[in-house]
Amino acid sequence: MISVCLSGCSAARHILARFQSTDHFQIYKNDERILFEPGAESFAEKVAEFLPSSIEKIEKFNNKSFQKPIKIYLCSTRGSYSKLSGSKTSTAVVSSEFFISPTLQQTPKRIPGILTHELTHLHLQQQIGIFKVSKLPSWFKEGIATLVAEGSGAETVTESEALHAINAGQKFTPNEMGSILFPKTANSFGLKPHMFYRQSMLFLSYLKNIDNIKFEEFLNSIQNGETFTKSFEQTYNLTVGVFWETFLAVSKTEAYQIINADGRYL
Repeated sequence: MISVCLSGCSAARHILARFQSTDHFQIYKNDERILFEPGAESFAEKVAEFLPSSIEKIEKFNNKSFQKPIKIYLCSTRGSYSKLSGSKTSTAVVSSEFFISPTLQQTPKRIPGILTHELTHLHLQQQIGIFKVSKLPSWFKEGIATLVAEGSGAETVTESEALHAINAGQKFTPNEMGSILFPKTANSFGLKPHMFYRQSMLFLSYLKNIDNIKFEEFLNSIQNGETFTKSFEQTYNLTVGVFWETFLAVSKTEAYQIINADGRYL
């Protein structure tokens, strides 16, 4: 996920990562968009299998093509991934480059979803640049990536669990502006990342379902470089807060139906 680490060792790792060489990566013979470290060729083969469909899905959803050639760097060890990406715990990082941890090989079923989630971040970054991306609220960026990837990135939290949490008061509040230094993330709302991503996805899905044409207009405005606030208010003629309150009211009914359907919270 696109992120800026704020303090101490984490910030230092991300700064140092930008100066690491990727010259030792090899181009995968069947897809030059994929580069791998020695020992990760079988991983490259798996990623190559799903890359075309992920790209197609993202471009269809956004009605826009990727603006630059895609490069995906597959690391062969956790140590290498941490050194090159600046992250010790994530599965993938999109910043100036797109790195994937070898840990994803342990759960191969997740590859197409995670690939789509992270490439959605890259697609947005290519449209408007990393600075403007940083000005977008985190819930929007993660919500849209999870929505395009059909829930991937939030696999440990179901829709019914997210709705139950929302109605129990365990929820985020959608801000309209991001921040490079002080972004509001899952932790800002006392949520785990997958819960934050799933709730964000549900809200965006709600907006898309009530008026898909307006949702496309809103998304297109953002991808053309307008701010989140201006894009939303010009499209919907209301603030995001008004729609959030409506979503909260609707979610009580939907949560009741889902929770009773699967019997988990009766």
